[in-house]
Formats: sequence, structure tokens, C-alpha cells
Amino acid sequence: MVNNMTKRILYSETTGQVLQWQDTEHWNYADAPTGTAIEPVNDEQWERRNVLKWFIDGLLGEVGPTANT
Repeated sequence: MVNNMTKRILYSETTGQVLQWQDTEHWNYADAPTGTAIEPVNDEQWERRNVLKWFIDGLLGEVGPTANT
């Protein structure tokens, strides 16, 4: 299935935390607030939106950043 890129995430540029999953085919969204960014997601990622909570180094994942010790 080809994704027409109507699905995306809004994430914090500081922490990488996914703040919102957006479906632009069905809803309109305001511009990304300062300190956040938008990244398109594919259908597989969209289906896993309940567990993919972080966008770190260009990758969506289940685990957030770890503290450097």
C-alpha cells in the first residue's frame, strides 16, 4: 500500500518525544509551534502509534533518550 504522506507526527525538537499523531486527510492542523517539528510517517508506523513515542536521530522508537552517566 502506498502512503500518500497524509499521516505525520508532531514531536519536540528538544526531547524527541512524539506529542501528537496527525492525519491530515481527515483533520486540519495549525503550524508546528516553536520548538517542535513535523515528520511524515508510513502506514506501518501509523499502525504502531500506541507504542512509538519517540523520534530520536531520525527514527521513531519505543524507547526515549537515556541519561549519559
